[in-house]
Amino acid sequence: MALKKTILIDAIGVPAAYHVIDGVNVSRSSNTTSAMVLSYYTEETFKAGKSPLGMATAIALTGIPPEGADSFRHAEQMLVQAKPAEGDTDPTQYFGTQNRYLFSGAEIVADAVKTIPA
Repeated sequence: MALKKTILIDAIGVPAAYHVIDGVNVSRSSNTTSAMVLSYYTEETFKAGKSPLGMATAIALTGIPPEGADSFRHAEQMLVQAKPAEGDTDPTQYFGTQNRYLFSGAEIVADAVKTIPA
């Protein structure tokens, strides 16, 4: 699956509208799931086999997938969650970390077929 939401890649000042979770790390001891997200200018640039914009974005999420659940689908569901009411804290949010709610409200869509140039 992929996420559709236009965000600004601050480091290079370019918008990205299509995002793919490339990797997921689950830590039982810290009760966190980390998602590595690759962002593309558009779905079409992803389909064309173009490189993502910048480096992968690592986002720490509180909680781990239930037993037997797909960790990628779990991370997608957590990434699109709405930001809690003002004043509520998220233990994964501390100075120097990526905004955990960067993809809040994104649409989860089926993966596009990526073509790899010969």
